[in-house]
Amino acid sequence: MAAHILHDSSISTSTQPCGLCLQPSPACVFKFQKVRGGKSLIKIDLANSHCPNLAKFNYAVAAVADESHPCSNVPVQCTLCPSDAPGVWRYNMLEHLKSKHPYVDLDDARDTWEIAESEKKALHMIWKERKTVKKTRKGKNSKSPLTISAAHSSRLTLQ
Repeated sequence: MAAHILHDSSISTSTQPCGLCLQPSPACVFKFQKVRGGKSLIKIDLANSHCPNLAKFNYAVAAVADESHPCSNVPVQCTLCPSDAPGVWRYNMLEHLKSKHPYVDLDDARDTWEIAESEKKALHMIWKERKTVKKTRKGKNSKSPLTISAAHSSRLTLQ
């Protein structure tokens, strides 16, 4: 979905699409709950959130992009909105700030909405390769198909 949000020209970023289903912003709601423990970790409150593709996921892992998972698009709490406001997808934060908080200097809030170049490049590669079919290789243990000689073929009986 992240590659669609960033690179699909049919998806308008002004609608702030959901990171799980691409529906416009008000259609899906993501609420947060704090995790018990000493750290101020958060996770998605599944009971009070709704989206057609809502699924449990590890927020801390999903929020960090790396080579195997080049996307950090997760719902984040806007610090300018009330604390009980639904989350805003990270890739939509710039549009959120422009529409809901137009008085904010976007350069001062750059760390909330800027996407790393490495992340953009990795998602662009995924977008470019989305229609390529990957060929599967035969492993060492795969056997070649059984070859039947002409003498044992049933075709001779049908002639």
